[in-house]
Amino acid sequence: MSLVDDNEANCRGRKRRDKVRKRAPFPAKKLEAKGGDHGAAWDDIFYEDVRKIYVGQGDSGVSFIKFEYNIGKKLIAGDGHGKMSLLGTEEFEPNFPNEYIISVEGCYGNVFGFEAEVVTMVKSKTNKRTSPPFGMDGGTPFVFEMKDHKIGHGKAGDYVHQVGVHVSPISKS
Repeated sequence: MSLVDDNEANCRGRKRRDKVRKRAPFPAKKLEAKGGDHGAAWDDIFYEDVRKIYVGQGDSGVSFIKFEYNIGKKLIAGDGHGKMSLLGTEEFEPNFPNEYIISVEGCYGNVFGFEAEVVTMVKSKTNKRTSPPFGMDGGTPFVFEMKDHKIGHGKAGDYVHQVGVHVSPISKS
C-alpha cells in the first residue's frame, strides 16, 4: 500500500486533510456514474471498506449522502455530498469486517422543480443483507454490481444528481 501526502492530494484537486490516506491494495475499477449531469463532482477514491452510510431525503429524492470508512483500525468520516434537509439522515451500517457492500442500486429521474435529473432512491446490498430503500422508488433504475468484488466508493453532485462507485476485489485475508 502506498500513502499519498497532502501536497499530492492537493495537486489532484482534492481537499486537504490532515488524515492519512491509503490506496486500496488492489486497483479499484471506476464504474460510470448514473443520474443527471448537474452539480459538483466528488470522489472518495482514497478510501475503502465502507463502515456506515448516511442518506438524507428531501421531498424529491436523495438530498445528501455521506460515508464513513475503515482505514487500518481507524474510522474516517468522508465529506458530506449534497445538502442536508430538515428531515436529517438515516443510516445503514454493515457489520464490519465480516459484512461488506457488494452492490448499490437506485433510481434517478426528472423531478418537478429541478432542471436536471436527481437520484430519487438508493439502497445497498451486502454479502448478508439489503438496506432499506432511501428516497422514493421511481424513475430510471440503476445497479452497480460485480461478482467477487466489493463496492467501496461513490460519486454525486449538488442535490445528489448522480451516483457512481469504485469496486475492488474481495480480499481473501
